[in-house]
Amino acid sequence: MADCNACGEYRSIEDLLRRAVVCDTNGGIALRGTELNVFDGLAPTLLSATAISDVQIDLAWTVNSMNRDGHRIYISTDNVTFTEKGTVLTDTATYSATGLTPYTIYYFKVVAYKLAVESDPSIPQKQ
Repeated sequence: MADCNACGEYRSIEDLLRRAVVCDTNGGIALRGTELNVFDGLAPTLLSATAISDVQIDLAWTVNSMNRDGHRIYISTDNVTFTEKGTVLTDTATYSATGLTPYTIYYFKVVAYKLAVESDPSIPQKQ
């Protein structure tokens, strides 16, 4: 193979791959000069729900997933059919559900996501 600037001369494709692949500190692998961005899909845990008023419930959870885009919050009134209530960005572990109907029981669950891939949901919380 031809010289690759500062990389040196490669005698075979195997030599090229050996020099190009490095291990990161988390045990994953990446190509030199690239960032490995793998979604591990770990579910949020310790979801809590606190009624702030008769039309607002605040949620908080523990973030467990790496390399996520954020979290999606789902809501239900029957704990069977959930619809997306909102999303928060990657470093956020709280959400205020507003515009709720007074005297209604709500169930919430939270998932981590990366693009269209979601983690398992948190254990649903009733409030």
